[in-house]
Amino acid sequence: MLGWLIGGYAVVSAVLGWRLVGVVVNCADADQRKDAIKMFGYTWGGGTVGTGLIAGAVRLHELGLLA
Repeated sequence: MLGWLIGGYAVVSAVLGWRLVGVVVNCADADQRKDAIKMFGYTWGGGTVGTGLIAGAVRLHELGLLA
């Protein structure tokens, strides 16, 4: 079950990142480009931190330190 959750999160974040990059590359409006760049930072910055926390929790559980 955990694998499905992590995999689903990775797919959603990859699709969102792909779409945000498309907006940055193809959009003529400077404000929309700035918003897309900001959202890209939120998505990938938060995504890597969240994934690291999940991986750390799984590792602590494997070691028997987290119930």
